[in-house]
Amino acid sequence: MVKALAFVIFDMDGVLVDSLDAHLVSWRLLAEEKSFSFSEDYFRKSFGNHGRVIIQDWLGPQLSISEIQRLIDKKEFFYRDIAKDHVKPMPGVVDLLRNLANKGIPLAVGSSGPRANVEFALEI
Repeated sequence: MVKALAFVIFDMDGVLVDSLDAHLVSWRLLAEEKSFSFSEDYFRKSFGNHGRVIIQDWLGPQLSISEIQRLIDKKEFFYRDIAKDHVKPMPGVVDLLRNLANKGIPLAVGSSGPRANVEFALEI
C-alpha cells in the first residue's frame, strides 16, 4: 500500500490573518501623501492584487518601475506599522494549524505579498 503524501499551502491575507483593515488604512495613508483619494469600494475590488497592479490602475501606467516600487515600499512600510496593532489570526486558524502540525502535515504559505509582510504576519 502506498501512503499518500499530504501538505497544505495557505494564503496569508484573508486566510491565515485578517489584514483587510490594516491594508485599507495603509493604502489611504499613501493616497493622502500623494494627494489622491482611495475609496473603500476601489480597495475591496482590488484587494488581492499585487501592489504594482493596484498602483498602475490607480495612478496610471505612465509611472516608472522605480516609482511604482517606491510607492509599494512606502505602502508596505505603513502596513507593517499598522499591522502590529490591527492584524489578527482568522477565527479558528491557530487551532487548525496546531492540529495539522501535530499530525505531521507539512505547512507552507504562498502569498503575493512581500516576504517581510508574510514573516511579520506569521509572528502575529
